[in-house]
Amino acid sequence: MSVDAGGLTVPVGQVGYVTVTVRCTVPFGDLLLPGTPGSKTMTSTFRSVVDACRSREG
Repeated sequence: MSVDAGGLTVPVGQVGYVTVTVRCTVPFGDLLLPGTPGSKTMTSTFRSVVDACRSREG
């Protein structure tokens, strides 16, 4: 998993984004018949806007 939270550091009044990417490798043996060789890497990314008027103070 990777997280890009750089959008939280933009000045108040500007729109920022937070992006999260998740990768998971699934063995074919878990999906089909046990012992089936190979695997598939699944990837999903989600990006969410950070409210431009939200306080950025910790």
